[in-house]
Amino acid sequence: MIKVTVFDNIDVMRSVYPSANDSTRIAWAQENENKCGYCVFSADGEILEINDSDNVSELLVRSALNYLDLRNVQRGICRVSRLVPFLLALGFSEKDGAVEVFIPDFFKPCCSKNSKK
Repeated sequence: MIKVTVFDNIDVMRSVYPSANDSTRIAWAQENENKCGYCVFSADGEILEINDSDNVSELLVRSALNYLDLRNVQRGICRVSRLVPFLLALGFSEKDGAVEVFIPDFFKPCCSKNSKK
């Protein structure tokens, strides 16, 4: 089972992301002793980097957004052009040269209770 842990320890973060600061967080995915990947993001909602070695990018983004949602951050944003197509596929929208998502809506169910199949 893959486990994701969010780190906020500056020394740990700088070992992975040298330009980390007090606002930086890292969602780290690991299965047993194997590193699956990580997502670097800021405490105010900006996704800065995704490093995925085991096809866990969606899990990493969802974990980062969940962390932010639990801290009442309303908006996630990313300005990293290589991540734009992936984030658009996850439900982010383009705005002002970046992609963004309203985090509370990101976690709402896609179908209403009254919809029929």
